Amino acid sequence: MDNHSQIEVLNDLVVKNRDAQHGYKDAAENVESPHLKQMFQQYAQQRDQFGNVLKQHILSIGGEVEQGDTIASKLHRAWMDVKSALSTNDEKSILEEVKRGESNALSHYESALEEIGMNNGAYGVIANQRGEISAIVNTVDNMLAQYSDSKVMSDKYVR
Repeated sequence: MDNHSQIEVLNDLVVKNRDAQHGYKDAAENVESPHLKQMFQQYAQQRDQFGNVLKQHILSIGGEVEQGDTIASKLHRAWMDVKSALSTNDEKSILEEVKRGESNALSHYESALEEIGMNNGAYGVIANQRGEISAIVNTVDNMLAQYSDSKVMSDKYVR
């Protein structure tokens, strides 16, 4: 893969991480649970770190780091704000949106791994970040299951 193509792939991931960072900050502001607030703040910091590592790779091969957000991310965050407002900051809805966003990120990371190739120096970094995002999806899945289980339990006792 030539440097120009590699820079393009890495810049795409930098922008996706910036988008996720903003999304997590928004999510942290829209939940009441101190646990979720802290978790989303940690994920925002993590995605900032991911972006910084990718930026270093871009700079090390002579590239320039793209600035700004993608249109899709702005729509995603706007939709999250609307959904939060309509559902009175319903934590389950926010977790569902986080899962959707992270599943989308996994797709981008998979594409990046395919494009960049195993012989590339950035491959290991991308693979590691993809693994951490996958762990977030699993964590959110487990939390969503708990929300569903608590609904089933409360319905059981209402009858």
